[in-house]
Amino acid sequence: MEYILMISIMLHLLSFYLIILLFQRQKLKGETSGQTAARDIEDLLLAYTTEMKENNEALVKELQDKSRNVSTESPRPARKEISNPKPADTISEKQVSGESDYKPPAVAREPQEKIETSQTAQVLSLSNQGFSIEDIARKLNMGKGEVELFLKFYK
Repeated sequence: MEYILMISIMLHLLSFYLIILLFQRQKLKGETSGQTAARDIEDLLLAYTTEMKENNEALVKELQDKSRNVSTESPRPARKEISNPKPADTISEKQVSGESDYKPPAVAREPQEKIETSQTAQVLSLSNQGFSIEDIARKLNMGKGEVELFLKFYK
């Protein structure tokens, strides 16, 4: 019986030793995989920022080329200096009497766009004007029940 007990203790010690070895290997492997993951992420971010920088430089160059093309194709008109033909001391007779040649510009009136109202608004408007349900249905090409429904819903 002592013999079996000694073998059992030795096997337990061996198993504890192997468990410790496996735990240490797993720990080292976890550290190296974490370090490689961090390195991979760092490399990926570096590549991404480099690509963004190259794209930005290309965009800046393209914009500068376009602005040069625009400036060479259509030169800006030269500014005209307005010279005063009359001295400031001279006042014309029209200015003294209050007459002037100035006429304000006419305001161009654009025709107002016709605003379409919804069927509901038309039904309510005709109802407020005193039309009967049958008359409203006939004018708007709607069913009598539909007009009644609109009126019941909004009253």
